[in-house]
Amino acid sequence: MFDGAPLAAIERFVEERLWPASSAVDRADRLPLDHFEAIAELGLHGMVVPVDQGGLGLDPSTVRRILRLLGSGCGATSFAFAQHHGTVGAVAASDNETLRARWLPALVDHSLAGIAYAHLRRPGPPVLRAEPDGDGWVLDGTAPWVTSWGTAAVFGVAAATNDGRMVWALVPGKVSQGLSVARTFDLMVYGATQTVALRFDRYRVDADMVVSVIDFDRWTRKDRFLAARPNPLCLGVGDRALACLADHAPELVDELAGWWGEVGDRAEVQAKAVDGGTAELTEVAAARAETLLAVQRLATALLAAVGGSAMQLDHPAQRLSRETMFYLIQAQSAEGRQAVFDRLAGHDEHRSGPFQRR
Repeated sequence: MFDGAPLAAIERFVEERLWPASSAVDRADRLPLDHFEAIAELGLHGMVVPVDQGGLGLDPSTVRRILRLLGSGCGATSFAFAQHHGTVGAVAASDNETLRARWLPALVDHSLAGIAYAHLRRPGPPVLRAEPDGDGWVLDGTAPWVTSWGTAAVFGVAAATNDGRMVWALVPGKVSQGLSVARTFDLMVYGATQTVALRFDRYRVDADMVVSVIDFDRWTRKDRFLAARPNPLCLGVGDRALACLADHAPELVDELAGWWGEVGDRAEVQAKAVDGGTAELTEVAAARAETLLAVQRLATALLAAVGGSAMQLDHPAQRLSRETMFYLIQAQSAEGRQAVFDRLAGHDEHRSGPFQRR
């Protein structure tokens, strides 16, 4: 196992705390802080941080397994918590010793971090730019989708430069000179994550808050694979839908379980290929598309099995269905979108399954 809470303890937390509260969180205005306090007590804030820096140093497969468990409990909580690791991992890998000394202990111990970089995946001119300013940088523009505003203590923010680089900076999670909330989103699901658009107006980043400055094209080549990976949180939604089906249509579960296990196995194969740098982008995207549509089928089967009760906002069937729509859209890339279209059109090699026409 690993030097932290065993998976059994995480499973108990999911079943006893996260899942029972998930309907209430779905309709709440903000994320429950006690969820993150409990996650911190399990030692999971530093699970991607090396042991010699105070973290657990877990391998990527174990991290995915944990995120999948959390995703089966509370979608909003797990989505916000998953974003923490992009920032804490970047801080741990940073060459900025001052930054690491100031922020890493708290982020590993209890403080929640957010992240804002998806805007760099957009085609066209960058919407958030960084300009050099002495030994620091000035950020100007908009980060259109930022999750956990008002909950996260700090955010990892990425901005493009005019000379083909990108700057990663730590930005405290509060309105300040040059930083404001441009918009608060009213989302169909995960509304408690307090997702906002942030406006940067000549916002100054001092040198001690710069995480890294890297080549933009090199980052983009790597990010295409990361964006195309199957999401373990989405797999967790599928796990929960299957578990709920056992209560409403147990005659389906035996057949579905084997098929669902194969879907998850193929997803993990491709995730490991990305980890090892041996992946083919089309194959990774195909596995992501298979996962997305498989989870959607499970959620739809649950809706059909439950019937009219699923129309109630406090019923998990409709919420799980909304969560599947979220992951169909989230982190969408050209390759991922085409893979979904191909699968819907039947142009794939894993079309057999319990929901296929026979």
